[in-house]
Amino acid sequence: MNAVKQASEFQITAKQTIASLAMLINDVKALGLKDAQGLRITESFYWDLDDRTRAWSARYGAKMNSVQCLQ
Repeated sequence: MNAVKQASEFQITAKQTIASLAMLINDVKALGLKDAQGLRITESFYWDLDDRTRAWSARYGAKMNSVQCLQ
């Protein structure tokens, strides 16, 4: 979070997109709108977790013509 705040402070985010691989949505809320503007984060998703994730993955696979998502 400190690196993201510093990037915003030094106006690096105006020139580049910051991507964080280890940030939770609560961290983004703690940063605030100004510092989190344009931030990219990753979140985990497991396609076979429950019926809803399997259904979503099937719809996504069908739309993207991906056989792997349909299995």
